[in-house]
Amino acid sequence: MIALLALLCGLPEVLWLGGWNPAGSAATTGMGGGLFMDRSALGALENPAYAAVSGKRADLSGGVFYTRESRSRMVYDSFGGVVGESEQAFNQGTGFTPGGVAGSYGGENWGLAAGVRAIGSFGYDYSRIERDEAYVQTSEESLESSGLLWELGGSAGYSPLPGWCVGAGAGFVTGSRTVRWSVLHVDPSVPDESWEQEDELTGAVIRASGSGVMGRLRFAAGVSMPVGWSTTDGNGTDSGIEDALEVTCGLGYLPGNRLRSSFSAEANWRDEGEPGLRNTWGIRGGVENHLPGGPIARFGFDYRTSPVHRALDTVSFTTGIGFSLDGWCLDAGLRLTPSRWRQSQVPGLPGFSQGDSLSMESLTSTIVIGISRDFGEVPLWR
Repeated sequence: MIALLALLCGLPEVLWLGGWNPAGSAATTGMGGGLFMDRSALGALENPAYAAVSGKRADLSGGVFYTRESRSRMVYDSFGGVVGESEQAFNQGTGFTPGGVAGSYGGENWGLAAGVRAIGSFGYDYSRIERDEAYVQTSEESLESSGLLWELGGSAGYSPLPGWCVGAGAGFVTGSRTVRWSVLHVDPSVPDESWEQEDELTGAVIRASGSGVMGRLRFAAGVSMPVGWSTTDGNGTDSGIEDALEVTCGLGYLPGNRLRSSFSAEANWRDEGEPGLRNTWGIRGGVENHLPGGPIARFGFDYRTSPVHRALDTVSFTTGIGFSLDGWCLDAGLRLTPSRWRQSQVPGLPGFSQGDSLSMESLTSTIVIGISRDFGEVPLWR
């Protein structure tokens, strides 16, 4: 794993348990991507208490992404002065990113939800052409990671008092990741290098949450705990993964204005049990406005810390639009995640000399499309 962290140079989360994936509805993507306060059947899988208030509903989501990454190093003249930055690698690509499908069904004070979600993506591609001082190509390095982490889950919610709900849920998690790395040398006398690893991941997650309403304010809190997570490599060797408890709290507010606005925010804390990784946390929030006679407009943000170093923390900006007619909803959400950091900011990563001037700049854009259908009366908080 340490070797993989060095190869990725600041993107270890992608190879560890997967990067961000739109596992919730397209509507919540436009409001910051907070799965815990997602008012949908998909959201009830993350927050089981919401199963009691989701009603009879079905959700389907998926999307496409575009990513661009540039790596550069400082160039110095013969006197040691800085000439500028020389681009060492430029990579970009697009692809499909699955979201999930879920349904919910409930009575007067109870509800059930079930569905399948892609909760993590291992997709990452990197290539670089190495040149000598005369700018002649000497080798080409490439790294490719692929795979998805899926969850088949269910939730049950119960409302003992009006406005108050509790719930419990569980999910079976499975997936695979494939990592390929190679260096091809121009000089035939220098042997090429290559490395490949395929892993199967399995495990389970148990969740519990509760929510309540006080006037126009809804609040919720919950915990989730992975159980029995392990990886199996191509040789059949099993390796356990440390359980990482996650605690999440959220708020929702209905101001009652003419725009029929709704605000939501949530914060989470995760105990990273693996040695060398720091505990992580994140905050996200957004607003939704029902424009008079028109569509639904959404805006939000998402800040997440990295388990490696704070220089690798990311902030995403989101926006979205939705249309509703006769119980059907068509939503679209856009998520933009820019990032820039220097190697000198992240001490401890192997494979670099002291004072390395490597700089990485990236932009990831994701568009999520979702279709949902309500088969009964829409609850107040939806």
